Amino acid sequence: MSRTELPLPPGRSGLPFLGETIPFLLNTESFVRHKLNKYGRIYKSHILGKPSVVLNGVDAMKFLAQNQGRTLISTYPKSVIELLGPNVLPNSDGPTHERARQVIGKAFTPSAVASYSQYIEQVCVRYAQKWRTLGGEEGGGGEFEMRIYGELLDVMLDIAYFVLIGDNMDGEQLELYSKWFGDIQGAFFSLPYSWFPPFRRAMKSRTNLVNALKDLIAKRRRLPRQGRDALNLLIDSKADDGTALSDDDLAAQMIMLLIAGHETSASAATCFLMEVARREDLRVQLVEEQVRAMEGGDPLSVQLQSMPLLEQALQESLRLYPPASGVIRESVCEFEHEGFRVPAGYQVLFGIFLTNRLEELSPSGEDFCPFASQSKASQHYSFGAGPHLCIGQRLALLELKIFLSIFLRTFDFSAVEGQDFSLTFIPMMKPKDGLLLRMKERAAG
Repeated sequence: MSRTELPLPPGRSGLPFLGETIPFLLNTESFVRHKLNKYGRIYKSHILGKPSVVLNGVDAMKFLAQNQGRTLISTYPKSVIELLGPNVLPNSDGPTHERARQVIGKAFTPSAVASYSQYIEQVCVRYAQKWRTLGGEEGGGGEFEMRIYGELLDVMLDIAYFVLIGDNMDGEQLELYSKWFGDIQGAFFSLPYSWFPPFRRAMKSRTNLVNALKDLIAKRRRLPRQGRDALNLLIDSKADDGTALSDDDLAAQMIMLLIAGHETSASAATCFLMEVARREDLRVQLVEEQVRAMEGGDPLSVQLQSMPLLEQALQESLRLYPPASGVIRESVCEFEHEGFRVPAGYQVLFGIFLTNRLEELSPSGEDFCPFASQSKASQHYSFGAGPHLCIGQRLALLELKIFLSIFLRTFDFSAVEGQDFSLTFIPMMKPKDGLLLRMKERAAG
């Protein structure tokens, strides 16, 4: 049978024009689980204004890795492209993507990331000290409640700005940048028209960010550059063909890195704490590991090397709760997958959330198993696959481990009962109620 004779995947297109976008956006987990149970790992739909095919499974992710930039190209809703820019890493392919990745990658080499460790620790300690006062006088040990996801957005934005820009954010600046990024994030899947208030507000915030960053870039170019923050590295870096990023491109890439660098990390840290907050046995063992790591008096960056349980629990949490539940591509030519035909021009969604939970990838399946032996260490696609593998993966893992280490050392905590732990997927994965924790400063010794 020729490829053109193969059937389309099973599924339905839903309502005219809207397709199945509304149920997909309103309850993504319910939508994808229902479709998987009904149709299997490949099915057709009509999502975000386009005829779509959804692929799940290890073979699907391997296909993505091998065919990015050839059979598949990057595509996102027009609103996302307008808000982030067409040439930022997630939205580009081919030579444009390769040149930008060569330049930006120099800010995320092992040596560059290691140099950020002290910055990250300083920010995390500052927030831990601030939160300690919420329990009353320092050292008083009073209990308090905190909705952690919102706090972590601030923590991770502060870290991302410090690492990428090299400056501390004051309270007013943090509030302003948080608003701008919140406007942009909130319009990612909105109608991309200036008359639509959320999109108009988001584009205004993007303009404000671009102008602020271009002013900063121009100042950095004029002055002798000190420090090894990412912006200095990017200003001085060139691709293999000698090209550098223009100020406009550099500002757009910095916006993308700041968004990705704080929202994904806030998601990952929240979901990790959600699991740990509901498992006293795991909390006890993680704290004991921290105590042992501190005994030698080494710097925290060295101590991180002796925390296998934290590493395994974090990887297991990332497997079950990928910050981005999937990736979107477009087929530039017709292709076959698992006996079905995917036409050219279709939107192709690769499901990371469900793929990570398949037993073919991890024996733990749907279960959170942080105590699995190292021979069964968590495998997952939470950082993507192929040419678009997350460029900041190394930095993300470092900042998560530093933050979580300091948090575990500083606070006793548990999840407040009665809250909603079900997940929202868009724009980033998190528990619906933002994870309300009951916290108390940990007693010394």
